[in-house]
Amino acid sequence: MVDHTRAFISRYVDDKAFDRKFHSQLQRLLENPVVTFIQAFYNPVHHSHLPEVVLTITSPEGRGIRHQLTVSVADLLAMYEWPRKARRYIESAKEGYNEDQKYLDIAAAAEQYQEVVTVFYAWFYNSIGVVKGPLIAEFVVRRTEIAKLQMAIHKQSSE
Repeated sequence: MVDHTRAFISRYVDDKAFDRKFHSQLQRLLENPVVTFIQAFYNPVHHSHLPEVVLTITSPEGRGIRHQLTVSVADLLAMYEWPRKARRYIESAKEGYNEDQKYLDIAAAAEQYQEVVTVFYAWFYNSIGVVKGPLIAEFVVRRTEIAKLQMAIHKQSSE
């Protein structure tokens, strides 16, 4: 998605201040450890092998039963030469039966990734609305006019 967004900006947005702000926001997004991990996770999964994913059921005190899709930290570390931030993210996993059997909740990581990316794109679309608001408004007006014409043509042809 980031590549598509960059292409969109280079093609449709000619605003240096917005471009600087976009690259600043993008850098913040890409420096997020969960983003680094999820993006790096794609490479070994796509090109070599899948790690063993386990359904882990726990009952934390006072919180009822919890279901997680987990991957062993040791397995993750052994499967790929992780970028530094992704490796730190994996090593920061705190859950496990003991120090040697820590695991990472892969579903929770995906949810965190989705939240961070959603925040970025909310900022992006809001900012595009500010930068290109008049153009977008003109497009909506023209699109509405075309829809009315199409309906009139359809109505005439069906009579």
